[in-house]
Amino acid sequence: MAKDISTEFDSALFTPVTKDETIDREQISGPSLSFGQNVWLRFKARKSAVVSAILIIVMVVVAFGSIPFITNATLVKSHPQYANLPAKVPGFGAVNGSKR
Repeated sequence: MAKDISTEFDSALFTPVTKDETIDREQISGPSLSFGQNVWLRFKARKSAVVSAILIIVMVVVAFGSIPFITNATLVKSHPQYANLPAKVPGFGAVNGSKR
């Protein structure tokens, strides 16, 4: 059977809180922050989030930075037999246009 927890505590340890005490607890102890400031502070506090953001930024820079180096002319010169073929996914005949 379950114990009656009311018998385990001494009622003298618990006293009612007055209205003055509750007003003091409601005061804000820190500065008021906007949503963006709060997000930025929490973001900076997490090292994994900062490292992940740096990796994503590097990947985006590399992706867009390589556009001038990869042109249609360089692809045709390296593999001319594939120059005019449409893109195909191996193993997906229905997607590629065949009936298999």
